[in-house]
Amino acid sequence: DVGERWANLRMQPKGRDPLLGAAPDSPCIYVATGGFKISFGIAHRMAQCALAHILNEVGPMVPESFRLENRV
Repeated sequence: DVGERWANLRMQPKGRDPLLGAAPDSPCIYVATGGFKISFGIAHRMAQCALAHILNEVGPMVPESFRLENRV
């Protein structure tokens, strides 16, 4: 099944917080995964963080617990 195959490839947070950051060994890939029950409310802020990072601009602060490099 295509759904099962792709679902196992995506990075998943170990806790309830979202993940944001460049993928390890692939700086051209930016990971932005949802968190448990909060993603809908903060999706716009996560997008601002991701876009600022990709464009090398100053953007909203990303909480330490959301940072990919701290949780992989």
